[in-house]
Amino acid sequence: MRKNSTYSILLLGLLGLGLLFSCSTEKNTWLNRGYHNMTARFNGYHNATVLTDEALDAWAEGYTENFYKILDPLLLPNELEAAGLYPALDTAIAKCEKVIYRHSMPNPQNVTNKSEEHCRWIDDNWLRIGQNHYIKHELDLAEEKLRYVVDAYNGEESVYEARLWLARTYIRMGRLPEAKKELAAAKKAMDRTAEKKDGDKDSGSKRKKSKYARQKEKQRKKEAKKDAPADFPKRLFNDYHVVMAEYFIASKEYKKGAESLEEALLATRNRKEKARYMYVLAQLYHESGNGDQASYYYNKVAHSPAPYDMQFQAKI
Repeated sequence: MRKNSTYSILLLGLLGLGLLFSCSTEKNTWLNRGYHNMTARFNGYHNATVLTDEALDAWAEGYTENFYKILDPLLLPNELEAAGLYPALDTAIAKCEKVIYRHSMPNPQNVTNKSEEHCRWIDDNWLRIGQNHYIKHELDLAEEKLRYVVDAYNGEESVYEARLWLARTYIRMGRLPEAKKELAAAKKAMDRTAEKKDGDKDSGSKRKKSKYARQKEKQRKKEAKKDAPADFPKRLFNDYHVVMAEYFIASKEYKKGAESLEEALLATRNRKEKARYMYVLAQLYHESGNGDQASYYYNKVAHSPAPYDMQFQAKI
């Protein structure tokens, strides 16, 4: 019995020491990374995202659409409406800022000319902050935070999402050439990812290689991956086409806007998103003089899971 107690005490002591050392942001060990990754992900990014989504959902439930203008493909509050969401959005921003301050590895306050980040959820927290400033219509702050993600985390997936939100920010600012530049950079990454996957398929279809050749190929790919930028994630395909549609709507190029939104319609599986895209498509085709396509999509919306007021307006 005494022997088991001794083992228990030793085990608890080791666990305590592990937790103590895991609080360090200066030692790049698997234990430290695991602790700070978990905390940055859930205490910051996840909780902030839940807060933001809940606030937006509550606002959307009482929102009345203005069907006398072309609807925004992404439903967000205007500047006046966003003021009612400030408490939730500010709390979400504060959570992310706290995580960045406490869990960056290494802590930028202790390191000059920081060149790398070992906690892989810090960039996502910066991204959430930038998105929330956009929702609040604090466009200068949104641009600053999103630009930081693009410049500081080159090669990470978060850069592509930041570029799309940065393009969205420039569209709202009326700075369309800069929005176009960010969208072009995102498209380039999409094309590069597609070419890479096509190349992998081609190499996989060739005759069977020897074990040595396969090992060499695996090592070559592993070394190349270290410095290569991340692939453009499939989950952002829909977002890219939606922001492209927003850009063309702002430019009053309604036919091109419809073409982009058609791509978004193919990319999303969300039924409510599909219904909204179809309504906007009907408006865009109407504005570009294509009555047949406008009627087609209005009819689709009338028999979709769209909100009742949107269905009713589509029938009219």
